[in-house]
Formats: sequence, C-alpha cells, structure tokens
Amino acid sequence: MDYHIILITGSYATGINYPQLFIPIGPYRLRTELEAIGYKVKIIEHYQSLTSDELKSCLDNLVSKKTLWIGFSSTFFNPSEINLDLLQSIKNRYKIPIIVGGANAHKLIQHPENFIDILVGGYADNAVKAITEYYDKNTPINFDLINNKKWIDTNYKYYKKENVSMLPVIWKKEDCLPSNITIPIEIARGCIFKCAFCSYPLNGKKKFDYIREKKDLRNEFLRNYEDHGFTSYAFMDDTFNDSMYKMEAVHDVISSLPFKIKFDAYIKPELLSSWPDSINLLIEMGLRGSLFGVESFHAGARTKIGKGQAIEKSLEAVKILKEKSKGKVKTKFSLQVGLPGEPIKSILKTQEFLRSASYIDAWQWFPTGIEKPFQSGSLSLMSKNPEKYGYKIIQIQNDESHYSWESDTMDFELAQRLKFKLTEEDRPFQKVAGWACGGIESLGISVDNHYKYHDGLVSKLPIIQMAKAKSTLILNHKNYNLSNYNG
Repeated sequence: MDYHIILITGSYATGINYPQLFIPIGPYRLRTELEAIGYKVKIIEHYQSLTSDELKSCLDNLVSKKTLWIGFSSTFFNPSEINLDLLQSIKNRYKIPIIVGGANAHKLIQHPENFIDILVGGYADNAVKAITEYYDKNTPINFDLINNKKWIDTNYKYYKKENVSMLPVIWKKEDCLPSNITIPIEIARGCIFKCAFCSYPLNGKKKFDYIREKKDLRNEFLRNYEDHGFTSYAFMDDTFNDSMYKMEAVHDVISSLPFKIKFDAYIKPELLSSWPDSINLLIEMGLRGSLFGVESFHAGARTKIGKGQAIEKSLEAVKILKEKSKGKVKTKFSLQVGLPGEPIKSILKTQEFLRSASYIDAWQWFPTGIEKPFQSGSLSLMSKNPEKYGYKIIQIQNDESHYSWESDTMDFELAQRLKFKLTEEDRPFQKVAGWACGGIESLGISVDNHYKYHDGLVSKLPIIQMAKAKSTLILNHKNYNLSNYNG
C-alpha cells in the first residue's frame, strides 16, 4: 500500500514510580479525518522504543513517490527529548516535508533548526486536510511566518474546527491494541470555565458548545466494542461534568449500550456540589478514576484564581461520590504550590488533611507556573497579568516556556523545592487513582482487585509484571511495523 501520510508518535508509557500506558488520541483522530477524504495514512507508534535505524528501516519500506509528508507528534515530549537530529536526517534522506504538531509544537518556534516545514499548534483536524491538499494539489494554505518557520495556530487563528458534533476515531487491527487497553475518546472540547491559572485552549466556551452528537458517540462505543472489544476509556474533556445537559446526554448514550464501560475523567468538584444529581449519573455511567482540579484549600487563593466555592462543600461532594460508588470511583486531587496569598503553613495543613481523609485516594503537587508568551496564544490569565495576582517576574527563564517569579509568600524556586519535598513525603500514602486507573489496567492489572488485596497502594503494585506487559505490547507493535509494512 502506498501511504500519502506517515505519522510518527510516542505514547506516555511510564509513571513517576510505576509503568503506565496511555495511547494518544491525536494521530488516530487525524488518520480518521484524512482517510475519510481518500488519503492513506500509516501511524508509527511508540517512537521512544524504536532505534534510529529501526525507524529508518520502517520509513524505507513505507515512503513512496506518493508520500506527501511525514508528521511527528510532540505531545509526549519536551523539545529536549525530541531527537531533532533524527528528524533532520529523515528530511535529508527522503526529501519529504516534515510537519510537527501536538502539545509542544509551539516550543520549537524559536529553535534554530529550519528543516521542519510546518509547525501546527492546537487541534489539527482541519489543518492536516489543508496541509495535505497544499502538497498534493498546490492549493493555498494559511500560516504565519515566524523565525523562518511556517506556523499554523488552529486554536485562535487558522482552520479552527467550529463544529465538533462528530469526532470519530476509527481504530484498526494494525494498531495492535489488546481488548483491555484504555482508549482515549473525546466527548466534547473546551471548558465553560476560565480559571486564572489555566492555559488550555477553548476556555470560556458557552455551556452547550463543542459537544458531540449522541448518535456519533454511540456509534463509536459500539464500533470499538464490536471490532476490538474495547470497554475501558479515558474521557479527554477538559471538564467532563461541566453541565447537567451534557451529563444526561452522555448517560443516555451509555445506558443504551448492550455492555458496560468504565472510564477516567477530569471532574470539577464544585459542580458535584452544585448538581448533586450528577453524582448518581457519573456512577451509573461507569466512572472509575476521577482527577479533581482542587488546586488549593486556602480560601483566599481559591477566590483569587476563580474557585469561589468553599472547599468544605467540594470535599463533602467528593466524599458522597466515594461513598455512593461503594469505593468504585478512585479519587485523586491536583494541587498547586505557590498560588496567590497561600502561605507554606496552609499547604502543610492541606497535606496533613489529605493523609487522613479516607475518601481521597491520591494527590499530586505542582509548582504554580507563570508562562512565557509564545505564539499559540494559550496563556492563562495569571500569565497575561501576573502583577494583578501578586507575582513579580524575575527576568530569568527557568525553562523554555516559564518564568521565575516571586510573591509575598514564596518564589518559584522555593515552590519547586517544596513540591518535590511534599511529593516524596506523601509517596507511602498514594493509591492508584485518577488517570492511573486506565494506565495500569491497560497493563493487565485490575484496579478493584488491587484495592481489595493491597488497599490500592502504589507501593504494592506488581511493577515487574507491569513492566513486562508494557514491553510486550510495545514490542508487538514495533514488530508489526518492522515486518508488515503494507498494513
């Protein structure tokens, strides 16, 4: 088979303390979109597991005169982890355009390399079709020229996908995915909220914007089950429970299926409190792992960043969710170190509470980040106006995308040190929860059984067994690509 487009992607395959496996949705969504208009697409997955020679061996057998471009996903990599020398050698070897997209594509704008033909930021559903026709039919294409690089910003400028009523992903046998894998799926895009620290695109959407049609969603669940046996999902929404309308619509879809599913999702705890009926809906739909963006227990900090609800109400709602699900929902909190006005003693008090609350299974700490302006436009309100939130920018870049800062309570370096200290101290208390549920069930570990026999503790996971399962899955896909080039 002659492929028009070859997409090279990685998968997030390791956790901080234990193996996990998450499959990216982007390349498969793009393949579905491109093949719907007649182009043939090949995905080379698990880029991290291929040597340079192995990748070139794959490409030698896949690239043909009909190949229009080679794409590389940056989502699971920082620029320092991307083998730019390898990309350049691919460019030189095949004389074919190189396109880089994904979550970290914008970080390559300022790099001196000039062998990347186009960088794409944001949701690329429409952009890849325009790029393909640009190279295939010489049709015009929209982009900005920045640092001698063609930059397509799909979130704010070009090729925005306004209609997301249909967002199918068609998985194939050649993807080499076992039936127990946790599959990413989009229920909607964007978030109706605009928290001060959040830089996700499509924030502040209207309540019923960017939601898939029920028929399209149901068809995907059915197709995945009938073709592959998939029943485990990661819902990719920025906030899954952002309206009762959406909860009821998705509940209708899932309830109509002739099989049960389970899923992990971002859940806004404030809305569990505001809409208590949503708790039963989430449980009935099959919620397994929930990640709550709590950010802080400190009243002043919560108000400053746009989380006005008293923390007690949110905690009570999470407790009810845990109790009503009879422990089936595994809860994880996400918290920040360095939010406006929160002193260290408040953070330490929060840590003490987390360790004692039986309905909170896990939590993670992050230092508050003030982002450096970049071309994608996805800056948080705090990063756009740090002084308003009590931050003074120190003109030292701690990395390529963030600034150092200081406030009345701490500075960025202290926030980083404290984050690492808290993480190490809390390690013995952590249980499998949130996104990790799907990440380890993809490796053959039952989360419920692990809670039954080991209280869910991360420290009790069968690490060697999981690592072997991960290696086997990646090896199967790698061998397929090395021996079955024609799909």
